This record gives sequence, structure tokens and C-alpha cells, in this order.
Amino acid sequence: MFTTTVQGKALVKENLIEEIKEAERRASLLIQNAEGAARERLRQLSSEHENELKSLLSDQRERKRETRERARYDAEKFRAERDSDVEKQVADIKLEAEKKRKEVIQFILDKLLRSG
Repeated sequence: MFTTTVQGKALVKENLIEEIKEAERRASLLIQNAEGAARERLRQLSSEHENELKSLLSDQRERKRETRERARYDAEKFRAERDSDVEKQVADIKLEAEKKRKEVIQFILDKLLRSG
């Protein structure tokens, strides 16, 4: 009876050891799976962030291009308006000069005719 009890306890211990080994193996597999899943998620996030960064950089380049085009257009528009204003001012000055020239000629003629 004593040997049976000892054998029974040894068998229980052996079963417990096997259960512990099996639990360790399952835990190891769970850890490996979790690590693999974490690496895959990290790869996905990295890829998503890389794509988002590419998109943001592309948007930024597009905004810079649009800003340059707008600035170029505004500068050309300003030059055209300025040139138009200058041309109008030159035309006004020429018209005023011609009017004054006629007035001076008329004034001189009037003085000559009165004196003479």
C-alpha cells in the first residue's frame, strides 16, 4: 500500500510536471503569437504613417506651387496695372502740356497783336 501511494504520488507529480510543461509551451506560443502580432501591427502603423507623411508632403508641395503661381499672377497683375497707370499719367501730362503750349502760343500772339 505504501508503494502504491508513493507510486500514485509520483504519477501525480509527473502529471503535474507534464501539465506545467504543456502550460509553458502554450504560454510560449501565446507570447510568440503576441510578438508576431505586435510586429505586424507596428509594420502596418509604420506603413500608414509613411503614406500619411507622403500625402502631407505632397499637399505641402502643391500648396507651395499654388502660392508661387498666385504670387507670380499677382505680380504680373500689379505690373500691368502700374504700367497702365503710368501710361495714363503720361497721356494726361502730354495732354496738359499740349493745352499749356496752346495757351502760351495764344498768350504770345495776343501780346504781339496788342503791342503791334
